[in-house]
Amino acid sequence: MNIFSEVKDAVSARDAASFYGLKISRNGMCLCPFHNDKNPSMKVEKNFYCFGCQAKGDVIDFVRMLFNLNAKEAAIKLINDFGLQVDTQKKESEKEKNERIRRTKEKVYKENVQYAYETELKRFHSKISDFLLIFREWDREKTPTKEQWEENKVDEKYIVAVNCIERLEYILDILESNNDEEKFEIFKQRKGIIEYYERRATEIK
Repeated sequence: MNIFSEVKDAVSARDAASFYGLKISRNGMCLCPFHNDKNPSMKVEKNFYCFGCQAKGDVIDFVRMLFNLNAKEAAIKLINDFGLQVDTQKKESEKEKNERIRRTKEKVYKENVQYAYETELKRFHSKISDFLLIFREWDREKTPTKEQWEENKVDEKYIVAVNCIERLEYILDILESNNDEEKFEIFKQRKGIIEYYERRATEIK
């Protein structure tokens, strides 16, 4: 076991955050030190994740980012600050080194994939929100009078709006929920959904 593994086994991100002065609520939330956070948006347990700036990682990543250190310097700081009995001079075996490099590459790949997904998810959310604003405006402006109902002279934009609003609100509810499985299922359909509502928003003059 190398010093990185020993440190991560001994100290959690929550331990480090508390030790370095962050106030943590009982549910593990605190102000993120990596952006101008006004409401607690970082979750700290064994690892950490910020719902605001998407900063995330393990305890070594946390200290590395907090104090602008490299990974080894961060590990040594934790060893010293927490009084851990870890041999900092111990060298990695070739097998340990290769495994650490493999895990690092895998972690970077996963982070890049996650970042791309979250970025595209935000774009999808923005498009759905824009469509909803359009149809709500149609609903507000084209709501028929009693006479128009009786004479069957209802504006087509109103009909389209009524048919679209409820479904768009449902999609937004899923995108803003914590149900990752449902969110991903609707995300996979985003191209067809966007094309459909773009048609509906532009086909009526």
